[in-house]
Amino acid sequence: MAALRTPAGARADEVTGTAQPLLMKVLNPGAAPGWYHCYLRTSGGRQAFAGAFHVGRDGGVWVSRLPMPPRDLARPRLVGPGRTEIASATFT
Repeated sequence: MAALRTPAGARADEVTGTAQPLLMKVLNPGAAPGWYHCYLRTSGGRQAFAGAFHVGRDGGVWVSRLPMPPRDLARPRLVGPGRTEIASATFT
């Protein structure tokens, strides 16, 4: 399980494992509209771009396959409009 946290450390969401490794993010209505980008840091230090999605005023949901084995994922992060880091994950 990964707990997603805001840059200030507040719990924002969580990610759990499935048979098919997926990335999923839900942004509630009221989130800043615009493009959101997901980046993944591997345990070897490489950064991979996982994709981008557009969010409107009503929020949005984004799902894609994890582009690497889950064991290689060290730190996913979500960057919102204006290149602001919205959330990152810590694994427990």
